[in-house]
Amino acid sequence: MAKVNLSGLPRPARPAQTRTFTDPEQPGVEVTLTLRKIDPAEMASAMDAKEVLHSKFAETGFPLLNGEVVPLAEGLCQSLCMLELMQCGPEADRYTAEELIPLVVNLPTAGMEVLRWAGELAQSTAEKPAKN
Repeated sequence: MAKVNLSGLPRPARPAQTRTFTDPEQPGVEVTLTLRKIDPAEMASAMDAKEVLHSKFAETGFPLLNGEVVPLAEGLCQSLCMLELMQCGPEADRYTAEELIPLVVNLPTAGMEVLRWAGELAQSTAEKPAKN
């Protein structure tokens, strides 16, 4: 069988989804994110980024504006780095993983909903069976 030109294949469609989240802890605040599925190469990039983010705050924790310090688990760092990579749309509307840390602390209900949504998108990417 002849070798396939893999670079010549089109990238699979990854439609964007936009959702707006609110939290009872912060009335009147809305956080809108536009996400798309990520591919295995991007998942690997998120793993690398997790190491950097976690090591940056492993000893000191993440400082919030009110002076509190939030400890960062590796799992949370991984989820936030994946969430950063899943965002699409205008660059100015995207959050970095570091900017997303206060989301899970200051808007806990919204933060959990966002992480659940991102996890569902990532899981749906990982679960697609390959044809043999």
